Amino acid sequence: MSDYAWDHSDNLAHQVEVTQEALPNRVALTATQLITRGDSGRQILLVDPHPKGTWETWMSPYSSLVLDEEALKAKNRELDEDLLFLRLSPGDSLKKLADALDQLVAIYEDEYRQAVKQDLNNVLPELTGGWQGDPFYTSYSLKFSHTSKSYTAYRFAFYHASPPVAEVSVDHIWVDTSDFSTVEKSPARINGKEVTSNVPVAVRQLLSHMKE
Repeated sequence: MSDYAWDHSDNLAHQVEVTQEALPNRVALTATQLITRGDSGRQILLVDPHPKGTWETWMSPYSSLVLDEEALKAKNRELDEDLLFLRLSPGDSLKKLADALDQLVAIYEDEYRQAVKQDLNNVLPELTGGWQGDPFYTSYSLKFSHTSKSYTAYRFAFYHASPPVAEVSVDHIWVDTSDFSTVEKSPARINGKEVTSNVPVAVRQLLSHMKE
C-alpha cells in the first residue's frame, strides 16, 4: 500500500488523486517538535518511539489529537457547516485533503490546543511544553496502518524548541543539520533506519526561518 506526503507548495498535490482504498477514516492533528541543541542550534533530535523491529523509522517528537470517523460525524451533526473531510470521495486531490485537514484544525482549535498543552499522545513524555507559538512549517501525509488495515490522514505542524535534554528513554539520535542541507542530499537512512520524508523538508524550512 502506498503512502503519500506533501505540503501546500507541492504542485503535484493538485494532480494526485486519492483512490477508493486510500480514503482515510481517521485523522491525526499532530504538533511536531524540531528540537535543536548546541551553541548554533545545529543538531536535531530524531526518535524512534515504536517497539523494536516494527517501524524502524526516525522521526521528530510529537503530540497529537486523534479523531476517528465516528467522532467526526458527531461533530458534523453539531455544526452549521459540513466537515470537508467527510465529503471526500475517490478522485479528490491531495490538495483537497489538506484543505479538509486545515478546516479540522480550525474547527477543533480548542480541543487541539488543549491536547497539545496536555501533551496528549506525546511520544516523548520527558520533553513537554515545546508547542508554544506558531508553527514554522506544515505538511501532510496519508499513511496505511497494517494494524487497522486502513489509512490515516496526518497534519504535521512543526514547532521549534530547544529545551534541555538530559535523558531520552526511547531510541534516539542527534543529527547535524548539515546532513539535511538539501532534500536531495539528505540521507534516506541513518544508522540503519529510514528517516520520515517530512523531516528533511522541515529542517530546510527551519534553517530558512532562523535566518530571517
